Amino acid sequence: MAAFLPVIFLFFLAMGVVEDSGYLSRAAFLMDGLMERLGLDGRSFVLSLMGFGCNVPALLGTRVMRSSGLRLLSMLVIPFSLCSARLNVFLFMSAALFAPSQGALVIFSLYLLSFVAMIVTAALFKGSFSSDEPLILELPPYRFPTAAQMLNRAWCEVRHFWIWSRRFIIFGVVAIWLMNNLPVGVPPPVPAPSRGCSARHCNRCWPRSASTPSSPWRCCSASSPRRSCSGGWR
Repeated sequence: MAAFLPVIFLFFLAMGVVEDSGYLSRAAFLMDGLMERLGLDGRSFVLSLMGFGCNVPALLGTRVMRSSGLRLLSMLVIPFSLCSARLNVFLFMSAALFAPSQGALVIFSLYLLSFVAMIVTAALFKGSFSSDEPLILELPPYRFPTAAQMLNRAWCEVRHFWIWSRRFIIFGVVAIWLMNNLPVGVPPPVPAPSRGCSARHCNRCWPRSASTPSSPWRCCSASSPRRSCSGGWR
């Protein structure tokens, strides 16, 4: 719980500042002209931006669109946003397959590729999902939210999230613990000292990653390479 609740609190705190200051609606209004050329509108831009945090709530947010064509086209574009879950996978793959000096460039290139894929997808399918729904937004005046207001809003959102998600989180943690520890007295199928051998067996598939004893692949597979496999990597 202590791992993700502070992150969620900071997320709701930042979203509260953006929303209550009146900037989020203006961002949708400013991007509406550009998104209209792709068959979308300003709301699609905000939802695509939200998709970089998580695609699921961004896809659920398309329910505010009355036009089915606009809603479907937005749902096609949003999954190209690199969410935080896929970012961890890309970080691992870039560390395993590329040199440390190239990792940042690879991640940045993936983000640029996601933008290109979103634009190309919207341009290709805008004729199939046409929409004539006008964009009607209320532009509130710019105002600076107070600290007490932001903290209270973030706390209410986190408490609501905790009340509705704790049953699933507790069930998942208990289920994983039971699967790892039951039945009692049975040795694990893979002994702990030999778990690092998975990287050794992958040397044929990933020759570049296994070229040096200090390669990122081995560092990710075993915390102590000298003790991971008997007689290996000495």
